[in-house]
Amino acid sequence: MLILLKFRFLKQTFKYHFTPKAPMKVIIIGTGPAGTLTAIELRKLSKECEIAIIGKTQNTMFSPCSLPYLIGGELKAPEEAVVMKEQDYKALNIQLMLSTEVKSIDTENKTLTASRQGKELKLSYDKLVLATGSTPAIPPIPGLDTLPRTCLKTIQDAEKILLYAKPGEEIAVIGAGLIGTEVAAELRKKGAEVHLIEAKDRILPTIFDANMARHASAHLKEKGIHIHESTLAKKIENKKLILEDKENKETHINPSLIILAVGVSPSTSLAESSGIQASRFGIKVDEYLETSAKDVYACGDCTESTHLLLNKPFSPFTATAAEKQARAVASTLAGKKKELTGIINPVISKAGDMHIGSAGLLREQAEDSVEAVFTSTTKSGHFPGAKPIHVKIIASQDSTIIGAQVAGMEETAPRLNLLAFAIQSRVKLSQLAEAEFAYNPALSPLKEPISIAARTALAKLERLKR
Repeated sequence: MLILLKFRFLKQTFKYHFTPKAPMKVIIIGTGPAGTLTAIELRKLSKECEIAIIGKTQNTMFSPCSLPYLIGGELKAPEEAVVMKEQDYKALNIQLMLSTEVKSIDTENKTLTASRQGKELKLSYDKLVLATGSTPAIPPIPGLDTLPRTCLKTIQDAEKILLYAKPGEEIAVIGAGLIGTEVAAELRKKGAEVHLIEAKDRILPTIFDANMARHASAHLKEKGIHIHESTLAKKIENKKLILEDKENKETHINPSLIILAVGVSPSTSLAESSGIQASRFGIKVDEYLETSAKDVYACGDCTESTHLLLNKPFSPFTATAAEKQARAVASTLAGKKKELTGIINPVISKAGDMHIGSAGLLREQAEDSVEAVFTSTTKSGHFPGAKPIHVKIIASQDSTIIGAQVAGMEETAPRLNLLAFAIQSRVKLSQLAEAEFAYNPALSPLKEPISIAARTALAKLERLKR
């Protein structure tokens, strides 16, 4: 009897001490790149945790950056822009909740309230990730609602634009940033009569200084795009879009569609209504991307970032920044705290046949800097198929590389990525000027344009110090 009692006691003690811990419950709000990549990375690091991802629409993760090329026909069907299908989430044991809108978050009790098909849902979490993305800006143009208009944020937006992507159709694109420029070029491929309208003195003002933007502008004009720089969309009257340039001269156009590409803002309303701190740059986070609410994290377009070079808050609005943040959040959630370093935000794009990109600072952002632009070819100049390429390097007074811009018909991405790494690693002009580059006349010039641009900038800097 005594032996039996001892056995029962030991059994209860073992059960008390070794009761399995409940798996961590993680809820991610947002099925875009930031939210989905967080879920994927977390699943790689933890097979046990429960992951649920909530999407307001019916869309699973798609590539927003691919949408202009869906319009131009490089992608043949909308589904080709979809990166993750519903079965892909299921295969990773990630619960997917589409057409579900989160209404409120109780950060003290770690619960949230959501609505799905008219029914209210109450969900609890151990860790919460906000990946609510960004919202397109709508400019206050009088009469805007009297003409068909759209932004380009979703696959559905692209499908709407496709209805107008026809020969002779007149389309106005307001905003000549990356999206606006890409869309204008792709619409022109379809034969549309395209007007690209930019309030600033050049197209691509966030990635190019004027002496680099002119290459892209000239290329698009050659394609037949009507470019209106230093021009405002003043109003719409009698179905006409009235433009006004800096000399107050008006131009009237008759677009069948207006595409708004004047930027986006972080989607922070859910966070703010739940008492989570945010700024105009996004939800405020610490170095581990945790918000002002304990166990609530944020990543992607909705999140405030820190610029590596300026040490100031800003909004990157790029997939690369979202991916970097998603990896950091997933690592921290899995118990391997990962501090996020500052972002230099390299971007690359294709406008028509020209590949364009930049990283780091523009010259106008960098006081007391030097710059050099070198124009060369992508192969040896004597070799068939050699195409022009323009490389610009910006450096501080201590010769640290702080900015780079590239424009050409090919081989821009590898050069930009190298320059982005140089900026991130605080490389000096002298190091880049003396770097060794591979050469073959069919593949690259003997004098690498990156190296020549660095030497030119270094010579300028030395002259200034005399």
